[in-house]
Amino acid sequence: MKYFVDSANVKEIIKWKSLLGSSFAGATTNRTMLNNHEEIEKFLYDKKDGIFHNDISNTTIMIQPRNLKSAFIIQEANNNDKQIEFVIKFPIVESYLEMIQDFCNRKTKICATSVYNIVQLNQVIEFNMDWSMIYYNKNPDKEFLFKAKSIMFRMDNLVAASLRDTDDVLAALNANYNYATIKPKVLEELFNNKNSIEELKSVK
Repeated sequence: MKYFVDSANVKEIIKWKSLLGSSFAGATTNRTMLNNHEEIEKFLYDKKDGIFHNDISNTTIMIQPRNLKSAFIIQEANNNDKQIEFVIKFPIVESYLEMIQDFCNRKTKICATSVYNIVQLNQVIEFNMDWSMIYYNKNPDKEFLFKAKSIMFRMDNLVAASLRDTDDVLAALNANYNYATIKPKVLEELFNNKNSIEELKSVK
């Protein structure tokens, strides 16, 4: 399984890219994180300095935009930057569906978040979205993590999300997810529970 570090802290992202090696998939952010760490947004607005360009090239950064303007900036960054893949995160809820459709029509890289049930999963299929985050811990239906993978077994880009501890990560592994997004604290726990970094990297 490959891991997205759930953080907007550039130093954390660089750290885990180094530690995870080929098991590092990228980073995921939300609005709360962006309020605390502005480096990623600053990078999008002014790329002259290449703030972390060289350190996390050839990776994927998923960003939840603050507003429509931010979404267009992320789209433009993805069109112009060939070393970092920027993906716009949108919750798959009714108020966002029209916007999601618009950006999908523009061939923008989109990740559906807050996927809790089969209705939302069907919308992911309908929009042909690039990535989809299937929520586990916050979902009352704990079996949906497994159901979603069973339904979407041909889709590689399902991401197990809302994994609050190592047991949640184990659930994602048992459900045969290829990707998971995990907070740095839980990644630290995973490392502490392994005899070596190589063992963590070898977990399938």
